[in-house]
Amino acid sequence: MMQRVVELRFAIFVFSLAEELTRTFLSVYIKQLFEPVPGLSMEMVIGAPIALFMLLWAVSQPIAGSLSERRGRRAVFLAGALMSFAGLAGSGLATDLVQLVAARCLTAIGYASVFIAAQGFVIDATDPKQRAQAIAMYAGGILSAGVCGPAIGGVIAGQVGFRTTFLISAGLALLAAFMAWQVLPRVRAAQGKSSRGLRLSDAALCLRNPRFVGLAVFSAVPAKLGLTALLFFLLPLALDDQGVSQSWIGRVLLLYWLLMIVVQPMAAKLSDRSGQRTGFLVAGGLIAAGAAWVLSMPGSLGTALAGVALLGVAHAMLGAPQLAMLADVCVKERAALGETTVIGMFRLIERLGSVVAPFLAGLFLAHYGYAGALKGIGAVLAACVAVQLLLSAIFRKHPPADLPQRTPA
Repeated sequence: MMQRVVELRFAIFVFSLAEELTRTFLSVYIKQLFEPVPGLSMEMVIGAPIALFMLLWAVSQPIAGSLSERRGRRAVFLAGALMSFAGLAGSGLATDLVQLVAARCLTAIGYASVFIAAQGFVIDATDPKQRAQAIAMYAGGILSAGVCGPAIGGVIAGQVGFRTTFLISAGLALLAAFMAWQVLPRVRAAQGKSSRGLRLSDAALCLRNPRFVGLAVFSAVPAKLGLTALLFFLLPLALDDQGVSQSWIGRVLLLYWLLMIVVQPMAAKLSDRSGQRTGFLVAGGLIAAGAAWVLSMPGSLGTALAGVALLGVAHAMLGAPQLAMLADVCVKERAALGETTVIGMFRLIERLGSVVAPFLAGLFLAHYGYAGALKGIGAVLAACVAVQLLLSAIFRKHPPADLPQRTPA
């Protein structure tokens, strides 16, 4: 079965590449289709399709996960890939903003279905001893697409235009469906017990834990907010407004993923050795805020590259320590709900940052311009670090009462 996981990784890479090709120009493309909406600024309207995509992606994953348990991984993967094909093709053929929003919503549901079905298959197909390696292999396909996609998509868009690039992306989604059709088994793997979906009571239990709130709401959410607002929304618009070509915008975004690949393993090792999870989260949050301020400075591509590099380093410092700290702060919740449910709730809350980001960035952009919007996002990220530190200090974990307390010499 491990061989099938290896083969599925290529299908996931191709599928992820389909969306990543559009990353550099999506906000610019939306701007070209802009139509006035009473009561909303142009910047807010531009952010709506991106926010809806992120919202539907987050909401659809638990539903798609439940469906894949009942209907099988293969069926859900193929259905999701076909929906993404239709959504990407519809995005390229859209003649107005309403058509584009509908197409992006369809793409979001498709993407959620594919990723949750693929992840479920990886878990089904491996025993616990191989599972970490298999998940890393699966994640590697997604990360590789993140590295290649923006740069390749920028070059293609510069040569053939935005619409044709969307159609090429649709073709890749269809190719991924064909690859999965050959790799995934027709019959659902036997399950001892189906995993249940997330419930509102799960959220209530987790959110009653102030240390979970500090980690999820004031560390994970700002990380996604910064990624979406800075890298996917404001920066492409700002560089395009300065006359930077799509191919160069793609190269700028590429630097983020390269640094994630290089720095993340080193940050994970240092975090484990030092045990200073909070220190890594604070440092990563502050560097992300600093990246936003660097991006707001007037200058050439050098300034943009420096800001993107800082953002890549910041987010590389956050990933592993966040999950490690989640296990530390949610001992009771993991015992009551199970580790998978707690992680699922954490990821669902985390994605709210991606939903809020386009609207918040659009609001800042409408009132303060590109430099002001970038600084505004930086200020929000810095404020979140301050709240996280405050919650950590107030609700610091105390040693058990039966352990002897150290007395000063």
